[in-house]
Amino acid sequence: MKKFLSLSLVFLLSLVVLTGCGGNQPATNQGQPKKEADTVTAASITGKEAVFRKAVSEKGTWIVAALNDLTFDEELVIAGTFHDKGKASNEVYRKIAPYTQDDSYNVTERYTITAPKFIVKSPNAKFQGGIFAGDVYVKAKGFTIDDATVKGNVYFAKEEYKSSFTTEAGGKVTGVTKVKGKADVVTAASITGKEAVFRKAVSEKGTWIVAALNDLTFDEELVIAGTFHDKGKASNEVYRKIAPYTQDDSYNVTERYTITAPKFIVKSPNTKFQGGIFAGDVYVKAKGFTIDDATVKGNVYFAKEEYKSSFTTEAGGKVTGVTKVKGKADVVTAASITGKEAVFRKAVSEKGTWIVAALNDLTFDEELVIAGTFHDKGKASNEVYRKIAPYTQDDSYNVTERYTITAPKFIVKSPNAKFQGGIFAGDVYVKAKGFTIDDATVKGNVYFAKEEYKSSFTTEAGGKVTGVSKVK
Repeated sequence: MKKFLSLSLVFLLSLVVLTGCGGNQPATNQGQPKKEADTVTAASITGKEAVFRKAVSEKGTWIVAALNDLTFDEELVIAGTFHDKGKASNEVYRKIAPYTQDDSYNVTERYTITAPKFIVKSPNAKFQGGIFAGDVYVKAKGFTIDDATVKGNVYFAKEEYKSSFTTEAGGKVTGVTKVKGKADVVTAASITGKEAVFRKAVSEKGTWIVAALNDLTFDEELVIAGTFHDKGKASNEVYRKIAPYTQDDSYNVTERYTITAPKFIVKSPNTKFQGGIFAGDVYVKAKGFTIDDATVKGNVYFAKEEYKSSFTTEAGGKVTGVTKVKGKADVVTAASITGKEAVFRKAVSEKGTWIVAALNDLTFDEELVIAGTFHDKGKASNEVYRKIAPYTQDDSYNVTERYTITAPKFIVKSPNAKFQGGIFAGDVYVKAKGFTIDDATVKGNVYFAKEEYKSSFTTEAGGKVTGVSKVK
């Protein structure tokens, strides 16, 4: 029985290697299992990140296949010299193959391998059949992309590595393919599809350029800090680039990604937001901020006039909201601006802020309570005032987008609370004086706990209630 199980396992592994990854020639003697050594050493076939990482290392195998999408937070290094079929007498060859195929060698599934960087040190390495999301840094001859896509750039440490690079069967690179020196290859950029890695990359311990591979969403403010230099070289000018996009060899943008955060706080001098979409208000605390072929879906506030006077837009860069100077207190405490339900719920609570804005539609399964006493602009010397504002506006204060906040109930306990600019889908229960609906719609009823609350209720600029408004 033990011998039967062993032979069965060998046969199954042989079948996976032959049909799952294919070969350069049609298989022969298909009914016979290969020798155990061939079967065990021929390939690593896995659906686990840790196993895949080891398999592509210098201690791995000549061919590495994936059974599903894999995502890595740190760079992935393809290292070591291997031979075709794992035999030393064969040519030097390495294959990374995140795909499956049928008996006729037709690809049936393609998988995506995502990493901040792919560093290729194995000579004659081939990326075949799948998608590689991240920049590739080639440090060996004979790199090939065969019926596969690199969603990013391919950088070569030397010209000889680039001259030996080939694509086969429609293999392609969405970004650039060019030679970069050693320093560039190692230190040029942080390129990631993960929030935690992106947050660290934009910090003072990060890199001069930070790129994204997909949309990213943050529940807390994102701080771009530290002084950096162009290309990461101290002899170059001070410069920082945040670049959530990909481009082709002609530098045409191929994909734009959205970075969403309650706040972007820019402390790095000469920072450029380029090519993507930044959903949230930006608070600038340094000179030389630029928006280049990018959109800020929100407002841009400057801590000082000198920061605003050095602000520029390029290639159609734009801000959907206002661009103006705000004092230190305003910048820090002015608002909670979010696209997340959990953050919005906390922001409207008694522990929140005087004004709460939304970046998109929000839906709540439970009642939403607007509580606490707040003051206009967050200053205790100002009048009591609370604003819930699910909308964006331009520099002339024209509404550009209206968002819908949906909840079973809105319970208003904050005095002088104003619903402004958006749509509130659900019944509103008012338990405080001075409730106002300003250029907004309540799709439901408004019930007041006391007559005095109803008598102090007002609508402004076409604010309306689709249902009844009465004391209950």
